[in-house]
Amino acid sequence: MVSMGDVDRGSESGLWAVPELLIRFIRIAHELNRCEPKRENGLSVQQIRALIYLVHHDGRTIKDLAHALSLSEARASRLADELVESGHVVNQRDAEDRRQVRLHVTPAAAETAERIHRERGGAVDRALAGATQSEIDTFMRLLGRIVDEFDALVHESAEASLPQVESVDRARKVQHLSGA
Repeated sequence: MVSMGDVDRGSESGLWAVPELLIRFIRIAHELNRCEPKRENGLSVQQIRALIYLVHHDGRTIKDLAHALSLSEARASRLADELVESGHVVNQRDAEDRRQVRLHVTPAAAETAERIHRERGGAVDRALAGATQSEIDTFMRLLGRIVDEFDALVHESAEASLPQVESVDRARKVQHLSGA
């Protein structure tokens, strides 16, 4: 198995280029997201992401939206409220559990989200044109592994920061109790 440590860092074609390409992709995707709201009547990047998600997952809850966009439930709730207030989404109480609110994209907002999704999907199609199904399967498997590894890093980082937060909270409580 080849690892990053085994690769000549000066090589543009080796594994060392993978993180550089990922960083470049993330930067370009971020720039694309920043440009999109200017075209779409002032929608924020998160609002566009939410619309695209909800078009493909109609009737999901705020908790589902939070999970899909890696947001807190409080932020996802505010995001849903913004989209409802702007007329892009309607919320509907679940018939079986009235505590649950289901989110539905309006037809006009669905059209916008689908167009953005088609544009981005078209870019992926053009990039993968000429690739065999086996190559695409390999790419998807490897990309999935990269995403899983980055996700694990996020969870490790979050877990590593928890004891620090708890110790700061404990220190504040001690200060408060001691009158300092």
